[in-house]
This record gives sequence, C-alpha cells and structure tokens, in this order.
Amino acid sequence: MGDGPARLYGLDALRGIAAICVLGLHVHAIYGGFPDLFGKAYLAVDFFFMLSGYLMARTYGERLASGMSGLQFFRIRYRRLWPVMAVGGLVGAYYLWTATQNPWLFGVLFAANIMLVPVGFQQELFPLNVPAWSVFLELFVNAIHGFILARLRTGALVVIALCALAATVRFARDSGALDLGARPSSLVPGLFRAILSYSIGMMLFQRWRDGGAPHVSPLLAAVGFPALLVLPWALGIAHWAYDLAFVLFACPLLLAGGLALRHPSTLALALGSASFPLYAVHFAVLRQAQLMGIGAVGAVGLAIAVTALVTIWTQRKPRRSATANHSASLAFAKVAPEGHR
Repeated sequence: MGDGPARLYGLDALRGIAAICVLGLHVHAIYGGFPDLFGKAYLAVDFFFMLSGYLMARTYGERLASGMSGLQFFRIRYRRLWPVMAVGGLVGAYYLWTATQNPWLFGVLFAANIMLVPVGFQQELFPLNVPAWSVFLELFVNAIHGFILARLRTGALVVIALCALAATVRFARDSGALDLGARPSSLVPGLFRAILSYSIGMMLFQRWRDGGAPHVSPLLAAVGFPALLVLPWALGIAHWAYDLAFVLFACPLLLAGGLALRHPSTLALALGSASFPLYAVHFAVLRQAQLMGIGAVGAVGLAIAVTALVTIWTQRKPRRSATANHSASLAFAKVAPEGHR
C-alpha cells in the first residue's frame, strides 16, 4: 500500500472482516441477550498491531533510513488517525456528559480524549470514545518505531520482541487473557502487547518483502480469521495460552493469506476502506443508541449508516501521496475495556 509495489487487497479484506467481528463483540458487550460468539475478538487488536508494523516498515522504512525524522513520521501518523477518531469522539460526547454530569469534569475529559490523550474515568482510559485506547497505543509504538526501531537491525528487533513476549506472557498469565490495554490498570501491559505484535510485523516485512511469505489461501484466511475468534466460544476455551498462540502463529499466517491476494477486488477494497471508520465510530454509536432506547438491531444499522457516511467523507478528502491508503494501519480492533463483556 502507499508507496509499495501494489495495493494489498487481501489485507484490506482481512481488516474489514476483523472490524466486523469487533462490532459483534461490542453489540454483545452493550446489549447482551445472545451468545458471546466473538468474545475473543479482542485478539483482532493483535492482528492490527502486527499489520501496522508490517505496513509501516513497508511504506516508511526507506524514508526513515534516508533522513525522515521520528517526529515527522509521528506527525504523519497522528494526522492520519486523528480526524476519524475525532468523529467518534463527537458522537460519544453526549454519553460522556450523562456519565459525568459535571461541566468541569466533562470539559477536562473531552479535551484530553478528543486529542487522543488517555485520562482514566470509571475504569476507562477513553470514556469519550473507548476505541481510542488502542489508537493511543498505536501512536505510541509508531513513535518508538520512528525514533528507535527504524534504526535497528533485525537482531535487535528480535531481542526487543523477545523481551516484549516475556512481559506479555507474564501479564497474560496474571490476568488470564491477553485482553490488556483498555483500563488504566492494564495500560502498561497493553504497551508490551502492542510492541510484541508490531515488532513481529516489522520483522515479517524484512523477511517477506511482500513476495516471500508462505503460501496461505486468501479464502482460508478470510474464513479462518472469524472462525478462530469463534472457536474458543464453541469449545469453551478460556486459557491465555490460546491468545498467545493466536498472536504468534495465527496472525503471521493470516498476514500471509492476505498477501496472497494480489488481483484487484472491489469487495476487499470496500471492506478495507470502511474498516477504520467502523472501528472509530461503532462503539460510540452503540452507546448513544442504547441511551436513546434503540434496540440492538437498530443500533447496528445506525452504526453501519454512520460508518458509510464517514467512509465517504474519508474517501473524498484530499490525500498526500505519502499517506494515501494507510487506513490499513488500524491498530486496534478490540475497543471495549476489560469487564465490558
């Protein structure tokens, strides 16, 4: 994507599928009333971190090596992610007001969260728009990428990934799952979680370069992704080891499957274009719909309608060539804090 040799339509499709799974997770989190089929959909956040590491290395690796500063890279990322997240924040403003009922507290939380700065309130880092917790972590690892990781050789990246893995295993074992990063108490564990998947994504690009990935059927990846998220519910699996195995084995194979689809696909392009808008607005829309007394089906329809409008807006916005087609860098699929399910 971007300045790469070709648009990666398979990855477009996978991130769209992942965002839809997240929607299913959060409909249950907010409304309940049906089986929690996608209770493990928080694992899609790890796929998105890994995808982001791959794509950022693919698109910006040479530029960072040729003189682009870490600050320039961070500014590009922030400008790319902030506008759509701000829309979700505006949708969530009424919910935040009902939760605070205090003009001063509302103003502080709104001002911080709309700028993607975490402020803990009622066990949420981003009560204005919950999905922003993982976008914050995305930007954090983007900064680490621009200032540090881009200057390292593969061996050093391996060491960093192993250190992040050790910390992530410890935190996942203590909590019983890899569902880390959304609450104030799990922000630091979430950072290690993000570094782990992001650094693996960078290393996969260094090894594969779009052409050296193992062959995985794109159809198998598209079907297997949601299946792997539903499988724990079907089999009653709740162990943190499943989460870790998903990150270390399933996510790289899913990336390989996405890379295998090279021919243009209108459906894949549509899924990719709508994935970040869906991610950014759906939780706030669902909460607002619940406050208005709208049922789950109507709330989903409203979320899809708002997503469509935001997607049209993002596609019409003028884009610089340096940042075109980077909605694939969606960092975070699981956007509800722990305990919301």
